This record gives sequence, C-alpha cells and structure tokens, in this order.
Amino acid sequence: SAVYGPRDVEDRVASKFLLNAMRNETVTVHGASEILDFTYVDDIANGICFATLSPNAANKTSNMTRSIGYTLLDAAKMAVKMTNSQSAIVVVDRDRMFPSRGTLSIEKAIIDLNYSPTVDLEEGFTHYYEWLNTSDSVRRH
Repeated sequence: SAVYGPRDVEDRVASKFLLNAMRNETVTVHGASEILDFTYVDDIANGICFATLSPNAANKTSNMTRSIGYTLLDAAKMAVKMTNSQSAIVVVDRDRMFPSRGTLSIEKAIIDLNYSPTVDLEEGFTHYYEWLNTSDSVRRH
C-alpha cells in the first residue's frame, strides 16, 4: 500500500508528487499504468485501533488499505491539478527493482474487525496538500 498523509517523509510517492507539484518541479511517474493502493494515514490508524481492540484479531493478519487502486499517472495528474501547478509530468519506464503492487484485498479486515476505510484519494490528497502547505517542516523552495 502507498500510505500517505501528514508527517510523512518526503521520499514516498504521494509526498513526491505533491511536493514537486507545489514547487513547480517535474513530476516523474515511473510506469504510467502501475497501480498503487493509496491509503490515507487516518484510515490505517483507525484499522490499527480496531485490530488492537478486537478479540477477532488475535493471531490473524489482515491487509488494511483503501483497497482501491489508482494508476501512478492518475495520482500525478491529481497532484498537479490540485496544486494549480505548472509542473510537467514526465513518464518513464517503471523501476524494475520495485515489484508491481496493485490493489490489496481487505475482506478479512472488514469481516474480522469491521474495518471501513473512508478517505478516497482526492479527499486524502486535499488534506495532505493543506497540511503540506501550512507545515513549517516542509521545504518549499
């Protein structure tokens, strides 16, 4: 999963796309059709709470993602549009050193934990962008 949100490091895909767009720098997409399961940090935090408090979680492993895939190109376009950026989007071949990830099934987490992620990519990027725009810890060149 591609977890993202406030206080994330600058070296993950969502932060790279948004920060480069905010800085009007090139947004590089490594594999336009590569699909990631972008998951907002609040959904993950809620899932961890559910797993911690639920007796149904004992000795079980579940995926906790949004379980909806987006292409890297779609995410990059969303970042550029959202930030009103002048950034160019450059598509290069996917990095063969990284596996294709796709979308994960959260069926077990839904059944066992009543897990229900609620933040879609556009809403999550909006929250994250607002945080990045006001955070003192982000370099905006």
